[in-house]
Amino acid sequence: MKGCIAAGLEPDFWMKTLHKTNYWSATDTREQDNLWCEDPEQTIAFMKTVKQPWIAFKTMSAGALKPEDAFGFAFENGADFVCAGMYDFQFVEDVNLAVNVLNGPLPRGHRLESLACWSPSS
Repeated sequence: MKGCIAAGLEPDFWMKTLHKTNYWSATDTREQDNLWCEDPEQTIAFMKTVKQPWIAFKTMSAGALKPEDAFGFAFENGADFVCAGMYDFQFVEDVNLAVNVLNGPLPRGHRLESLACWSPSS
């Protein structure tokens, strides 16, 4: 993303992994390939500098984190949307969890006040 910005690219939105790193396999010292966001604080700080909305994905770290924690973490730290993988039988519960997070007291880490007013030309 930093390279895209340095090259002058201005997409309509960004997608970036974001999740906590407090689950068992995130600190496993064996070779692994399931840590998708090694430094969430760096991601959070950088995403505060972009003007476009962003979509956080891999927020549940392949099921290592509960959606109620993962969605809250993403939205509280500036994500405007969450792209969440789930089975069909999880859809209603996960959507309701996201709605509850968004309807609750949510300290927003992103400067977009309302995406309802957002358009690529703004």
